Amino acid sequence: MKVDMKTFKPIFILFFFAISLSSQAATSFVMKLVSETNTRTVIQDRGGDDLVKPASTMKLFTSWIALIEGVRTDTYLSQMLRMSDNAMADSTVRKLGGVVALTDSLSRDGVPVTAENFRAVDGSGLSKSNRATCNLEIDLLEHIYDSAEFERYKNLLAQPGKEGTLDKRLLAYKGKIFAKTGTLKTTSALAGYALTSKGTVFFCIISEGFTGTWVQERAKIDALLARNILAVESARTRYP
Repeated sequence: MKVDMKTFKPIFILFFFAISLSSQAATSFVMKLVSETNTRTVIQDRGGDDLVKPASTMKLFTSWIALIEGVRTDTYLSQMLRMSDNAMADSTVRKLGGVVALTDSLSRDGVPVTAENFRAVDGSGLSKSNRATCNLEIDLLEHIYDSAEFERYKNLLAQPGKEGTLDKRLLAYKGKIFAKTGTLKTTSALAGYALTSKGTVFFCIISEGFTGTWVQERAKIDALLARNILAVESARTRYP
């Protein structure tokens, strides 16, 4: 698809602004837009193939396989995802047959897991030995989006202003963001879906090694996501 740079100039200016302000906020982040006509556009990829600690966004992988294999109810998975319950996630991966079985199930389902982009040690993301790339998480989110279970799965995730890990975050986007948070000692993450007037944005932001507080880092991640959403909304195109 030929891109009119004059049309896209405003969005690139805002993305450059977002990157410059967030140079310390995120080790890796990827944003991908699927338009209303199903055109797919990667609008940001910074360190998307870096192998980083996914923290509790690991639960995206565990919950998806649990859902399609029918080993947990939607009520169970919603509690696990919204409240980021590590014990529930680790119990679920054991029920699936362990992390090797989880990886095999992801591969059979069509999620492009490899030894280079995914290393699962548990189902919760609690272990610092877990590894994933943002591009793989985007692939998973896109795979779910393309499935018949998207609406069902999306509504299991945390949402701004509702009970769960996003209850006090991104409140300007109530009903528009559905995501999984992630927290370790020096890691903060956020991955999921943002609904916009131009289509659905898949996003994955994973910050490692920050020196401030979790509150500060979450605020930076939220601001980065909000700026990118604004850039998409402000672009003078309908993304054909």
